[in-house]
Amino acid sequence: MIAATQRPPPPWTFGGPSQDYALSIDRTGPGAVAKLHARVAEPRDFASITQSIRAARYRGQRVRFRATVRTVDVVGRAWLWLRVDGERGAPALAFDGMARRPLDGSSAWAEHAVVLDVVEAARTLHFGFAMHGIGAFEVRDLAFEVVDASVPLTAGETMLADEPANLELADVTG
Repeated sequence: MIAATQRPPPPWTFGGPSQDYALSIDRTGPGAVAKLHARVAEPRDFASITQSIRAARYRGQRVRFRATVRTVDVVGRAWLWLRVDGERGAPALAFDGMARRPLDGSSAWAEHAVVLDVVEAARTLHFGFAMHGIGAFEVRDLAFEVVDASVPLTAGETMLADEPANLELADVTG
């Protein structure tokens, strides 16, 4: 059964201007497929399907949120995301929203993941999938798991250079 809804199944929540996006869930196959898509020609912002949990049992560990995803005619971008928060109101301790590897256009089913370290100061973890623009972002086989240090981080230190560069602000776009 394909159920069109504005409310994801608990404990998932819908974030963003939900009136601009729709969520449907197809449960006809062996596993559920969530489909997030724009309801209007020019969405005002992004929409996110989100879950939030306490960080206590994950402190000091590396976690991965992964899913098998595909895009259908996405003009804009779609992404998985994971955020580690400390004290309420403070900036995020770690975040990966696939900014350097967004998904767009049309793609076949493929696994994607976001991986972060959960520091001792972490209080909450937030993760999900999101899109901005038109088209559809389909997600299945979601998993949240502890991984060992051999699994590379997808944001943070691994994305930083070893030393400063382009301090003269040269045009490097070609």
